[in-house]
Amino acid sequence: MNEETNKYFKAPVSFARRVGKGFNVRHRKFLNNNKQFLIENSSQINDQFTAHILEIGSGNGHHLLNLCKQNPSSLVIGAEVFLSGVVQSLQNALEQNVQNLQFFADDVNLLLGLELNFKFSKIYILFPDPWPKRKQNKRRLINTDFITKLLVKLENEGQIIIATDHPDYAKWVAEHLNQTNMINYQKTDQAPVEYSPTKYHSKDMAGYNLVTWFYITKRI
Repeated sequence: MNEETNKYFKAPVSFARRVGKGFNVRHRKFLNNNKQFLIENSSQINDQFTAHILEIGSGNGHHLLNLCKQNPSSLVIGAEVFLSGVVQSLQNALEQNVQNLQFFADDVNLLLGLELNFKFSKIYILFPDPWPKRKQNKRRLINTDFITKLLVKLENEGQIIIATDHPDYAKWVAEHLNQTNMINYQKTDQAPVEYSPTKYHSKDMAGYNLVTWFYITKRI
């Protein structure tokens, strides 16, 4: 996958860089030695599973690995643009003998553009970058077009779960959900029962920022 792909992709790019200072030659070799866990096109998706879950922005993989353990018969795909996060997640998974996962290490819009022979039962977007400055709002991941793309890849009885601790972003998400056709959604402060706090959320708990959760389903 060409790292310059996003330069030509028309959807808003909601991240700043892919390779952080911690990513090195050893990490690249590790990924090369574990290519079976990486997705670049639909043919590389593990076809041994009949159920599929997607986490967008899986970070260091704490929540992702818990999803894998809670859903051993499902393939859990982590869409994570930062390669250091993919490395850490995969290292932790292999140490814990977790095998039912793969990673798409690029812009999730490219994954959503692939022709898949399945749909997701659940899609998680936990604490996406709020891009708080007004001039940055256009870089926010969630908008009406993006939600519509997700719905195409969602099972009829599936669910999209979004979490944010940024009040303005919560308002933004609600506004865009209200503009999206053929959905029902619930806005609440209650986390799903399967939720295991992400690294970001665990750090933020000391600040007691209220988390807003959105549960989105198709209107059939």
